[in-house]
Amino acid sequence: TCALPISGTSPFDWIGIYIGGVNRTCSQPNLNASWVTTVSDYGWGLVPIWAGSEDPCYTAHPATLFSLNVSTAYLQGGDEAVSAIIELSALGMSPSIAGNDEIAYDMEGYNGTSGCIAAEESFVKGWDAKLQAAPNVVAGVYGSTEASYISSLTGSPAPNFIWGADADNNPDTTVMLGVPDRKSTRLNSSHLGI
Repeated sequence: TCALPISGTSPFDWIGIYIGGVNRTCSQPNLNASWVTTVSDYGWGLVPIWAGSEDPCYTAHPATLFSLNVSTAYLQGGDEAVSAIIELSALGMSPSIAGNDEIAYDMEGYNGTSGCIAAEESFVKGWDAKLQAAPNVVAGVYGSTEASYISSLTGSPAPNFIWGADADNNPDTTVMLGVPDRKSTRLNSSHLGI
């Protein structure tokens, strides 16, 4: 969600907020360190989401894309992580603040080819490697279980968590669209949100 004005109460424990990235599509006039502190003081956990470069096969709307070359994609993933760490710091969301120690990369759905899936895997490995080094931010990926090819990210090394958006209206997270049965458990146990 975009950062909302603070008012009233909510039945939710945590909220995902888009903190930055070249492909973030909403302005964030309310998102600043003060907002983060206030919302955290209310007891909400915040999961920052980074909307950076998308897969080279992404065509839904004009967007900045990462490279099809796996070596370049790996470096670009690391660069995105550095930018995300800078923004986390500016918002006061350092890993030492309870509930603010993780960040998810928003990987939009795309029409995958073997080359594009390999580029995504390499990009995410670069993202993970940079975040999992000091200051050790918990690195994750958020995307469609069906169209973001996140099941391909369950190999080794894998992100700390994979947050799958499953659009089949079935609350059972052991069976998810686009995720082979043998991988559903791994995604579920990693940190799956629907």
